[in-house]
Amino acid sequence: MSRARISEKGQITIPAAIRHALGLRPGDEVGFIADTPQPRLISLPRSRVGDLYGVLATPRTLPGRDEARREVAEELAQHYDRRAGRAHRKVAAR
Repeated sequence: MSRARISEKGQITIPAAIRHALGLRPGDEVGFIADTPQPRLISLPRSRVGDLYGVLATPRTLPGRDEARREVAEELAQHYDRRAGRAHRKVAAR
């Protein structure tokens, strides 16, 4: 059995053997289940940014991945066309 002491702020340090057994790393979240006579500590899965897609309501329909990539490609092409046009005008003015 491993032990930990609760600080005045209610904080504990999870013993290294328990962290290793649960595969916990810095930044991971843990949960506490106290619905039985023997409360338990569980490791919560890490969430990925992609898991949050669609969580918030939006006033407009969001484009799909392919449509979004096409829009970004068009905007980049226009940006570089404008830059190339400025560079061409500078060379012609000399």
